[in-house]
Parts: sequence; C-alpha cells; structure tokens
Amino acid sequence: MRSQVTRIGDRTASAGFTLIEVLVAAVLLVMGLSTFLMAFSSVRRVSVSADRRMASMHRAREILESVMDESYGDSALNVGSHTLPDATYQVSLCDDFTTTKDIAVTVPWVDPRGNVSRDLTIWGSMASCIH
Repeated sequence: MRSQVTRIGDRTASAGFTLIEVLVAAVLLVMGLSTFLMAFSSVRRVSVSADRRMASMHRAREILESVMDESYGDSALNVGSHTLPDATYQVSLCDDFTTTKDIAVTVPWVDPRGNVSRDLTIWGSMASCIH
C-alpha cells in the first residue's frame, strides 16, 4: 500500500491500516490457524486409531496361526474358552461338520478417539483330516 501524507490542521497523518483492521486480520489469522491445527489433530487421532487396530489384527492373526499349527487333538484346541495374557480365543465344534473346529480369536484394543475399549475378532476353521 502506498503511503500518502495528508495535512489535517497542524498535524500530518499517514494513510495505512487502522487498529481495527489489524485486529480483524489477527483474529482471522488465529481462526484459520486454529482450524488447521484442529484438523491436523483429528487426522492424527484417526491415524493412531488405525495403527492400533492394525496391531491388534496382526496379534490376532499370530495367535490364530499358532493355534492352528497345533495338532487337532492338542489341548490348545480343546473345545471351550482359552485365555492368553493379551487375548482370548474360543474353540467350538462346527455345526455342519463335527470333525471341524471353529476358532475365534479376540484381541482388545483402545481407540484413542474417546479412549473407548474395543475388541477385534477373527475366525478360522480347522478340520481333523488336515492334521
């Protein structure tokens, strides 16, 4: 903006921004930055949530694979609920095929969006003829 000098009585005044204009610009800048930071924070929480859910899924798959590596008659595959330090798994007989066991592995995880405790469950089946 070009500076103009005008004569008002005995005093001179420079044309420029008034205090009100500067305050309005500052408020708009702060509002814009706070909106950006809130969006960034929200994206971060979603990212952390996805990471935790993925880690729980990997853990559940590890448990399911290790249980399915056992022989069909092993105690790890007894019908019922089994508790591990960080998960549980349930073994049941399949309704359609009595020589098949269904395995459901449940791993808890905490969603940072509201600190909500959630469970992730995956399933697998194992037939006695394979082992």
